[in-house]
Amino acid sequence: MSETPAPYGFPPQRDFASQYRRVFEAAACRTRAELAVALGIRLSAVSDAERRKAVPSDWLITLFEKKRINPEWVRTGLGGRMAWTTDETGVSPASAAVTSRPATECTTEDLLAEIMRRALKSVG
Repeated sequence: MSETPAPYGFPPQRDFASQYRRVFEAAACRTRAELAVALGIRLSAVSDAERRKAVPSDWLITLFEKKRINPEWVRTGLGGRMAWTTDETGVSPASAAVTSRPATECTTEDLLAEIMRRALKSVG
């Protein structure tokens, strides 16, 4: 599907419809009921997200923990679909960045990278 990064100059797709489509793609679901089961949530939570037109961050964390889906890819469509750490074979340090700055000084990308690093550290 979207395993390779988007071409240079490709604008991020941050709108809800694009994010929602990528959530379904990442979870390998076709229906709202399948998505609810895949994410371990109630069907009403899917309806709430649709009504608010916002993908909850818990969904991103769940997709990351279960399938190593890159939260930034879900949010923007940019970058690789999968997230890996530097201790995995063939992974460059640039694809598994870690930040030591206070959260108030971090970008969204820095915070997502730190969340991914911590989640993978607790799993592995």
